[in-house]
Amino acid sequence: MFCRRCGGDKFDENGICLRCGWSKAADVRAREAADAQIPQGGDPQALFYQTQERVSPGITKGKDGVLRWMYELSMWSNPTVLITTAKVLGVACLGTALIFFFIGLGNGFLDALQFAGIVLAIVTGIFAVLLLLSYPLLALLYGGRYTAVFEMDESGVTHNQDRSQQKRARTIAILGLALSILNRSPGGAAASYSAAARTSSHSEFAKVKKAVVVPRRHVIYLNMALSRNQVYIAPEDFDFVCGYILSHLSANANIVHK
Repeated sequence: MFCRRCGGDKFDENGICLRCGWSKAADVRAREAADAQIPQGGDPQALFYQTQERVSPGITKGKDGVLRWMYELSMWSNPTVLITTAKVLGVACLGTALIFFFIGLGNGFLDALQFAGIVLAIVTGIFAVLLLLSYPLLALLYGGRYTAVFEMDESGVTHNQDRSQQKRARTIAILGLALSILNRSPGGAAASYSAAARTSSHSEFAKVKKAVVVPRRHVIYLNMALSRNQVYIAPEDFDFVCGYILSHLSANANIVHK
């Protein structure tokens, strides 16, 4: 059996293509939802199959002019989710250290800086250990895969988390929030609360400050002033989506290829 997206012939035990991350199970679920004729504005995975024009092997254009595609990556073979989680925890660590820095300013700048450095080292070490221990568990809870549905038009692109995973994500984030509060980690609490609240993210092309293109991980990072979006694309659709996004960014946007 071959992958309908990239033509690969190797799948893991969950039916996920080891070449592009496409899931046979997700494909079946989306087709069944479309057959049920879910109305416009319903499940985005159903809308994926309720379109008329195919503009790329895995991308379709609907009557509303919106480009839609679904991507499912293996959390075991693709490190993007792990890297993103590490960056979020890194920001939480810096936030915690900054709070302690301002608390310690009463004892002088150098003492406050030293104290904040010690806090940063300790918190970073704790979070690093927790990340290494918790990521395999997270991957297991997600079934070894992360599924997202993307919608893109001339104004921007929206990253929607698969509805079947939204409740799991909220539960995991709420547990993280509780643990952060118990450990008196305001940075971790803020990161967990943000994770619990977000099931989708939108990037307006006109507001994107920086775009980082990483073909080997099938992802394009779109950075705005206060937020960041990740656009996942299958290899056979990557050039199409990348060209579309880059052509709609402002002239002042910084574009980086890795």
